[in-house]
Amino acid sequence: MKRLISSALVLVLVTAAGCTNPLPMVTVPPMPSSTVTTAKPSSVPNPAPDAYTLYEDTFTEGDVAVSYPQVAEPAYPKASVINKLLKDMAMAEYDASRDHEILTMDGEWKAGRQDEVLSILFTGNANLPDAAHPTSYGYALTIDMEKARVCTLADFFEAREVAEDKIAAGDYEQRGGVEGALDAVDLDELVRAFFDGGWKDNTQGFFIAGDGAVCLVFGVPHALGDYIVVAIL
Repeated sequence: MKRLISSALVLVLVTAAGCTNPLPMVTVPPMPSSTVTTAKPSSVPNPAPDAYTLYEDTFTEGDVAVSYPQVAEPAYPKASVINKLLKDMAMAEYDASRDHEILTMDGEWKAGRQDEVLSILFTGNANLPDAAHPTSYGYALTIDMEKARVCTLADFFEAREVAEDKIAAGDYEQRGGVEGALDAVDLDELVRAFFDGGWKDNTQGFFIAGDGAVCLVFGVPHALGDYIVVAIL
């Protein structure tokens, strides 16, 4: 599956140690709609790559409640493989924090579906006893449902230079997060480091937005707010 995107590219920068910030926020563009049910429907034989339903499951333990999507149809090709990928990503912050006492944690998700591609943005907050402020987190996952595999950036861009050239030319604007936070971020350095480490290998840092834009997930200092969204024009 090769999808070349020449229009807007969106970068989402999410802190790994954020806190509630009273500064003004900018509206984040919504993910495309996705069908979600609360109960598992009956098996559907030989479904097409885009013929599936998502339902929400929740991991609970004390004051921890982390929700995540699951493919509802047991007969969907490799449904168990896809469901494990979804749950593992949703639980990434919980797993990383298990060495500490977790006072509270909540996690939610947003899904976007475009043909055979399923994109999920996982976000949440956690309170740890040794932290002065709640920790905010964000993870993204994009899956090729036809092949039951996690997508990489190389599936959507023929060359990383396309995005880098737009950033270097200043063809971007902030669309989400704390107003003015982009001025304090070295966007060129962040993007370069992300691409160097994940152009063909990164499977955890991006999702596809409703307008078809690619959204990359980064960590930023919590002093800048929990996240910012930057649109590459």
